Amino acid sequence: MAGGEQKRYNILKAHPGRKLTFIYLANDVLQNSKKKGTEYSAAFSETLEDVFQDLYRIADTSMRQALDRIVKIWEDRAILSQPILSQLRACGGHEDVEVPVVPKKKKRRKSSLDAEARNLPIFSAPVKVRAPEPDVLLRHLRALETTTAADDQIRLQIATLPDEVQSTAFVDNLDNREAAEVLEKQVEDASKLLSSYNIRLDQEMEQRQHAITLLQAFIREQSSQQDRVQALHDEHQKRLSHVLEVHSHLRNHLANLPDLSQLPSFTDGLAPLPSAQDLFAL
Repeated sequence: MAGGEQKRYNILKAHPGRKLTFIYLANDVLQNSKKKGTEYSAAFSETLEDVFQDLYRIADTSMRQALDRIVKIWEDRAILSQPILSQLRACGGHEDVEVPVVPKKKKRRKSSLDAEARNLPIFSAPVKVRAPEPDVLLRHLRALETTTAADDQIRLQIATLPDEVQSTAFVDNLDNREAAEVLEKQVEDASKLLSSYNIRLDQEMEQRQHAITLLQAFIREQSSQQDRVQALHDEHQKRLSHVLEVHSHLRNHLANLPDLSQLPSFTDGLAPLPSAQDLFAL
């Protein structure tokens, strides 16, 4: 690329805000040119490490999150090679974790495997999140009513960004420095807006994931309570059946007993018995 060394020098000497703009521009170019070959990735890789190192050194939390996100995107989409990605992660203090390759073992007899299984250490299951109280769960759910994704004002700003800041085709048509500087300012503002919005979206996703975890714990607890209530219901339903059976048996027994009120009177037509006063009167 003509003037490559001079461009590299200009990028490294630029203001940090312009360096971040260069990163977003590089991201756009690298992703759009992936199918065309490795020319652009090879050219940018010569400068990316130095730029990332300078930016990580002065980056605040939001800028560091933006840089980490870009590296993650490049890794997920295989935009750059692993050695280059490792260098970029190292600039931010992230160390690559090497996963040891475990050689495959030959199949053994089942009896041998069972014998080894009995001697394996017992590992505790992952700790589950404790079910929240209903008021705590409602507080988390109400917090999701006003979210970043529902921020119509920011979405309108992003939707109305000029085409010049979203396509590299306009850069090649610039013919004077003043217009280039104006466009650069627009690109910087757009990159800050999008970076801030993406960070807020990341935070919202974490917030929603936490709400999902709480809901799952709450549902597990309610399901457990439902099982206990169902067991109590079944037990007392049996008791009610026994009581109703006794009641039915008692009614049948009462129906078979004689009604004393229907028996004839044995005192009809007889003189009344004398009282004690009549017996002892002299």
